[in-house]
This record gives sequence, C-alpha cells and structure tokens, in this order.
Amino acid sequence: MRHLRWKRKYLSGFSALDRPKQTLYEDLQNLQREMEHKEHCQDMEDLMGELNVQAKSLLEVKVGSPQEIDTAVSGHTASINQTLDQQLPLAALDTPACHDCGICEHADQRIHEWIEQSTVSQEDNQDFAA
Repeated sequence: MRHLRWKRKYLSGFSALDRPKQTLYEDLQNLQREMEHKEHCQDMEDLMGELNVQAKSLLEVKVGSPQEIDTAVSGHTASINQTLDQQLPLAALDTPACHDCGICEHADQRIHEWIEQSTVSQEDNQDFAA
C-alpha cells in the first residue's frame, strides 16, 4: 500500500484544523509501518486503503475562516467513524484468514482516540469563535 505523503499545501494556517490533520496523518503512517512489519489480512489492507482515502480528503480541505473548521473536521470525523463502525471488527477476525497481528485493534483504538481529540479541538475552536 502506498503511504500518504505530507505536503505543505495541507496546512491551512488554522491550528484547530492543522492539528487534527497532522495527527491523523501521523497515526496512519504509524499503522502503515506496523503493517509492513507484521503479516496481516486483506481486510486490514482494505480498511487502511479506505482510511487513507478519507484522510487525504481531510488533508486537502481548505477553509477561509475559523467558523468553517468545525464543519470540515466534524464531517470527516463522522465519515471515518462510520467506516470504523462498518468494518470493525474485521470479517477475517477469528477465521483462518486472521493472522492475529493485532493491527485492527490498534487501528480501532488509535483512530477513535483521534476522533475524540478532534471533537475536543472542535469544541475549543467553538469557544474561540464565540
């Protein structure tokens, strides 16, 4: 799987948006490195592919004002959360296709932590905008 590449153009100048972007990017990079060193199932590969597509969409978001940040981040976190809810636990879990690598559980934990942190950041941003 191709790794996402960070580009300076992803920075918006708003830390309430840039922080979640950078954190998600770093989390996915760490998970992909973990996948390179452990045998894993095709379902995990498919999940990471979908998460990379969604992350790239968030990374490319541009906003013109702090008020647009909440809408941008909340829409992407909801989409990513929906993907996790639909695909986890992976269908391969507890089947012969599962390699007991633990990456799916690690991905679930990390990405849900990112969602929670992003939600807190959005609330902080709303306080700032008020």
